[in-house]
Amino acid sequence: MKIMTIYRRNCDYCELSYDKEYITRFCSRKCFYNSLLIISFHPQWRARQSFALSNEKNPNWSSDEVGYQGLHRWIRNHKEKSEFCENCGKQSLLDLANISGEYKREINDFKWLCKKCHMIYDGRKVPFPGRGENNHQAKLNEKQVRVIKWWRIINPKIRAKDIGKFFKVSDGTIYSIIYKKSWKHVTVN
Repeated sequence: MKIMTIYRRNCDYCELSYDKEYITRFCSRKCFYNSLLIISFHPQWRARQSFALSNEKNPNWSSDEVGYQGLHRWIRNHKEKSEFCENCGKQSLLDLANISGEYKREINDFKWLCKKCHMIYDGRKVPFPGRGENNHQAKLNEKQVRVIKWWRIINPKIRAKDIGKFFKVSDGTIYSIIYKKSWKHVTVN
C-alpha cells in the first residue's frame, strides 16, 4: 500500500488554501491560466520582456547574417515610417528601398520610396518605349501603315492575310491596325 503525502498551500492567484498530493503554486488550472493572463498583459511586464529580448539578447537573433525578408522586417520595425516618398514627395503606399545594394543591417541604408520611385531606383522600370516607329519592336513605319489603311478603304474585301504577306507581318498585326488597336495616331489623308 502506497502512502500519500498531502501538501497544504495557499494559491498564488486567489490566495485560498488548498490540499494537493504534489507541490504546485495554484489550486486549479483556472487560477494558473488567469495568472498567466495577468502577467503577460501587464504593461510593465511586457515592456520589460520586450527590452530583455530585443536585438542581440533574443535567442533567435542571427547577427548580420539575416535573409532578405528578415532584414526588411527588422528595418520596418526599427526605421520610422515616413508619410511621403523620400524621393518625389508623393503621399502613397511606400516600400523600403536599399540604398547601397549590400543589404546591411543599418537603418540609414534604407529609404521609404513609392512603388514608382522604387522600381526606377532599382532599375526595374524602363521608360515607355514610344509609339509608332519610335518603338524598338516596330516592324512597320508610318508610311506603310498609311498604305495598309488606304488599301483597306479602297478595297474592303482584301484579306488581312494577303496584306500581311506583302509587308512580312502577321495578319494579327494587320487586324490591330485596321481595328485601331495599334497605330491609332496615323491617319489616312
